[in-house]
Amino acid sequence: MDLVRKPRLPQGRDRRLQDDEHARLLASATTYGGEIASLITWAIETAMRRGEIAAMRWEHLNRKAKVLLIPETKNGTPRRVPLSQAALAVLDALPRRLDGRVWGIRSDSISQAFERVCKAACIEGLTLPRPAP
Repeated sequence: MDLVRKPRLPQGRDRRLQDDEHARLLASATTYGGEIASLITWAIETAMRRGEIAAMRWEHLNRKAKVLLIPETKNGTPRRVPLSQAALAVLDALPRRLDGRVWGIRSDSISQAFERVCKAACIEGLTLPRPAP
């Protein structure tokens, strides 16, 4: 047993927006078009993972309590996300979809669009959290 060692944990990511990156990111996203600017604002305001964002449904929103229920999370336990005024404003600006989903974009498409927006804004090393495997 003396030769058995615990495996090392992967190094966590701690990259945050710096200086004018927030303004550059949103300007680039607005130029890119579609829902990505709203989606980026939503991600920043809620700290939700891409998979959670892509799976959002209007029926999980409790506007009165200002929370969003995430019924399926990475660790398998449902959780409630408190919503800021900025997050609620994002939702107010979105059209209602007939299928009940909030966003019309898949998790992998969110990643691709976010990478393109970051590249256009000359921002390196910034990622959105990945969905659970």
